[in-house]
Amino acid sequence: MITMKLSRLIAALLTGAFLVVHAVPLCLAEDRVDLDELMILAVNAYSQVSDYTCRFHRTELVEDRLVVERNTVLRFKKPKSIYLRITEGKNKGVVTVYIEGENEGKMLVRPKGILGILKLKLDPEGDRAMENSRHSIRDAGIGHILQLVEDNYEKWKSTGRGAITYLGVQDLPEGRFHVVKAVFPKGEGYYGQVIDIRFDSDSFLPVKIRVVDWEDRLVEEYEYTDIKLNLDLTEEDFTLDRS
Repeated sequence: MITMKLSRLIAALLTGAFLVVHAVPLCLAEDRVDLDELMILAVNAYSQVSDYTCRFHRTELVEDRLVVERNTVLRFKKPKSIYLRITEGKNKGVVTVYIEGENEGKMLVRPKGILGILKLKLDPEGDRAMENSRHSIRDAGIGHILQLVEDNYEKWKSTGRGAITYLGVQDLPEGRFHVVKAVFPKGEGYYGQVIDIRFDSDSFLPVKIRVVDWEDRLVEEYEYTDIKLNLDLTEEDFTLDRS
């Protein structure tokens, strides 16, 4: 659980287990944090989020082909209600809804075009649902990214294998972010060889992650933009007919 790991991070801070950070250009010293503090801020920030909407951009390596989707409308409500509407590309118009504990564990799908009158119920881990994805819809959202980052961070702290570097606060064309770069050895249970993460400088939420494997292939890149938090989303916001 995130809360259990957060308590361990706080304990590490209290006992003085701080990590060395490295200066880079475009970083304002007064905005710097160390890695432990950044993780605590990110976990705490997400714990304060009840729901959100955003634009979701993904690039995934699926069976040796890159799948790219941009500007997908994403809605998320805790504990796990998810709405996705594709707005660009060959699957434009497809809407998918997953609500944990409902619909017999299935995800609901409204196909594009004339087939939009249909409502499909698919196994989130089934072949049809996973045809163009590396992950189930159950893994959609900022919380999954945070958990992935936290798991790899905890492993690194316990083993010392690999390197995680805090690159400071950087002003980039897309905005202002706390930037972290991780490089991990193969065969030790890490998620990727190189993992680049951006945390929003205001909310501290992880808003972009890029993963390269040990064959130097880009396998995943996820980005969340135009994020709006705590909107009191309702059940109606997680129906196939909700635009």
